[in-house]
Amino acid sequence: MGESNVRIGDSKRVTNMRHIVNNLRTWYKFHIKFPWVKYKGFVRVMHGVSFAKGIDIQIGNNVQFGLNCDITTPTHFGNNVLLAGSVSIVGRQDHTYNNPMKTIWDGPRGNNELTIIDDDVWIGTHSVIMSGVTIGKGSIVAAGSVVTKDIPPCEIWGGNPARLIKQRFASEEEKAQHLQYLEKHTI
Repeated sequence: MGESNVRIGDSKRVTNMRHIVNNLRTWYKFHIKFPWVKYKGFVRVMHGVSFAKGIDIQIGNNVQFGLNCDITTPTHFGNNVLLAGSVSIVGRQDHTYNNPMKTIWDGPRGNNELTIIDDDVWIGTHSVIMSGVTIGKGSIVAAGSVVTKDIPPCEIWGGNPARLIKQRFASEEEKAQHLQYLEKHTI
């Protein structure tokens, strides 16, 4: 556990206790409650997080799910990913609506494509990510955004629908340095 991720004002003892409790909660979540979810390292799962039953969910190392996140479609998470509270990853094709002789209720379910949340991504609170998109390495999604299309690496997106707000780094050289750093520091 990195020293840089310690809450301000917490003693080392409190930090270590939080780490132990988190590991126990994570073990319970992924071995008892959500055994179909596969994970490869340290994952922090806050209360109220849910993963739809039986879908392909894979989680890398150093991934945090804030309070009440809801993952309802096949999703692969990279390493060093932060999801703030109440982030939802939802199916773009959950209900078909264009059958003239069927109600939406009676319409068939669509096929939701795999969603990719790459390494070093931060998704702000109350954001909605539609299935089938890729959020590139080093990107940030602003709070309250609705992501409907792919986000390239190292960009900051926000809004409904989400669109480019700005580049994360001041120059292409800094962006290249960061992406190179991520390649070298992946588990």
